[in-house]
Amino acid sequence: MSQLIRMEHDDQEIALKVENKRLGDFVSSLLGQPQSIERLFTTPFYANHDYLVNLISLIEQRLSQQNIYTITSFQATIGFKDKTRRKLTTIEAFKSFSESLSLISTEPPRDCRR
Repeated sequence: MSQLIRMEHDDQEIALKVENKRLGDFVSSLLGQPQSIERLFTTPFYANHDYLVNLISLIEQRLSQQNIYTITSFQATIGFKDKTRRKLTTIEAFKSFSESLSLISTEPPRDCRR
């Protein structure tokens, strides 16, 4: 099934035929290219939970100053000395995360994506 998209300006008009299942992708392509923020650290470094929460807030602040944005996905995995891992899939879960067991973290959170 297709949809006809009409745009008018002054005395001019343009009409485009777009398949319904591709309409979202078509509109997104008109608005600009989606972007992601991703960084893999291979060198060990120290960053506590507060530092990472502040970093996320700084990124969100910069994004809001530049454009309207939406966080489409977020994932953080925290590794501990006993090989236990915690996977968090929202920024809110990461910001409020507090480990209830007596574990020592050995890996920084990773895989944070916009």
